[in-house]
Amino acid sequence: DNVWLSYQLNRPAQSDGIIIAFRRKDCDEESLVVKLRGLDPKVNYELIDEDSNLAVTKTGEELIKGLTLIAKDKPGSLLIIYKMVPSH
Repeated sequence: DNVWLSYQLNRPAQSDGIIIAFRRKDCDEESLVVKLRGLDPKVNYELIDEDSNLAVTKTGEELIKGLTLIAKDKPGSLLIIYKMVPSH
């Protein structure tokens, strides 16, 4: 109960997926860095935090290197939806 639990569900055919993370009740770490898999490093992805409804855009390369997740509450959870942004 003193560590984060997180996982990624990636749908390559749809170029999207979700990240689910849980900060457990005895976890003292407010943040966790996750390295996403199955993404195209050369394209942009929009990430939407389902709790705050905030959206950010990052490159696949950035997400592969590491995305910092933050949960102030313990226990706490995050649900982030991501999708590839079409290039114009």
